[in-house]
Amino acid sequence: MPVDPEWIRSVVRGQSDDRAGLSAMQLLAPSDSPLHYLLPLPAGVDENSPELFGFYTYEVRCGHLKGWSTAQGRFGAPLRVTGVQHPAPGLTCAVGRTQGGVTVSAPFAAAVWDGRNTQAIPPSTSIWVLLYAQAEQVDSADFRNVLLARKPARWNRKGDFGRNFGEFQAIRASTEYGTATFSDAEIRAALRALTFRNDASISVLAIELLPETEERPDPVGADLGSQRILRTSPLTPVPAIC
Repeated sequence: MPVDPEWIRSVVRGQSDDRAGLSAMQLLAPSDSPLHYLLPLPAGVDENSPELFGFYTYEVRCGHLKGWSTAQGRFGAPLRVTGVQHPAPGLTCAVGRTQGGVTVSAPFAAAVWDGRNTQAIPPSTSIWVLLYAQAEQVDSADFRNVLLARKPARWNRKGDFGRNFGEFQAIRASTEYGTATFSDAEIRAALRALTFRNDASISVLAIELLPETEERPDPVGADLGSQRILRTSPLTPVPAIC
C-alpha cells in the first residue's frame, strides 16, 4: 500500500490524530444492514464508463477509521477478491419511424482496457428489440405494456476486413451497433391481432445478452432464462409519423 514505511517515528503525549495512512484505501459505503457494505466505483470511473464492462480485482482490509493510529498499523491483513463485476453501463436505443416502419438501433457493449477499445469483431454479445403497445386498464388507473413483436438487432458490418486486424482496430468506429426494423405491415398486423387501433401508442425496449456456448432461437421469449442478460434499455416511445 502507498503508506509511509515509518522506520522511525516520534510520538508525544497528547499528539493529535493526523489520520496517517487513511487515504491509502477507499472506504466502503454503509448499507441498510449493519453487516453489509457497498463497494463504491473506482476513482475516476462513473456509472456510464465503458471500463465497467470488465472485471476487477479488489483488496479488502479491516482498519481503524477513528482514533489515533500509525500508517503501518492502520489496516489489517488483506483479503484479495478477483473477478468482481460492477453493474454494466446503461443501454440506450435510438428509434426512428417512417411510412415504411420503425427502425431501432442500439450499441453493443464495448469494453475498454488501458484507454483502448477491446470490443470483439463481430460483437460477442447479442441484442434483441421488443416492440410494445400501451393499453389502458379497464379501471383507467394505469397503462400496461403489451408485447407485439420481438426480433434480433443485426450487427451492421463496417470497415474493411481485408486489412490487418490490428490496423483495423485502430481505424474502426469506437462502438458497433445493432439494428432491427419492424415494417409498417408487421406493426399493423400485430396491433390488429390484439384488437388495438392502428394509431395506438407503441414503444421499444432493447436487451443485450451475454454469449452462450449453445445459442437459443428465442432467448427473450420461449427460451427466456436460458441466456444471461447483460443490460436493458429504458422503454423508449416510438414517435408518431408526421
